[in-house]
Amino acid sequence: MTVSSVDSTSNVSSVSTSTSTSMMTKNSPLDKNAFLKLLVTQLQYQDPLNPMNDTDFIAQLAQFSSLEQMQNLNENLKAIGSELMDSIDNLSLGLSVINDNIISIAKDILDKIDGLRSNLPDELKSNIEAIEELTNIKKGHESYL
Repeated sequence: MTVSSVDSTSNVSSVSTSTSTSMMTKNSPLDKNAFLKLLVTQLQYQDPLNPMNDTDFIAQLAQFSSLEQMQNLNENLKAIGSELMDSIDNLSLGLSVINDNIISIAKDILDKIDGLRSNLPDELKSNIEAIEELTNIKKGHESYL
């Protein structure tokens, strides 16, 4: 009976190399599914007489867990950013409507004031102009001090 030697190290390294090469050619980052496939492939092709060290396996599982948590965090941040942008758009639209309403109301008030002024007798109009002129002079004097 002949027993042929199996070199698990070369199998694992060839699988790792081919998986890494296929990942690099796609120009995509190593996601959790690819990382998990690589880990399962390493376990599948390991030497049964010399299995993977426990600490190495735990370290790889910890890396997988960290990768998954970072991707979930990234997705949550993207969702929060999208919601924030939607809120800003809604706020901007609301402020625009409020601004338009304020401008419209201010124009109506100014039109009513102009209408009231036109109905005043000339003597009151001249008194109002004199008061406005004195007010402007006072403001100029206060700003000078």
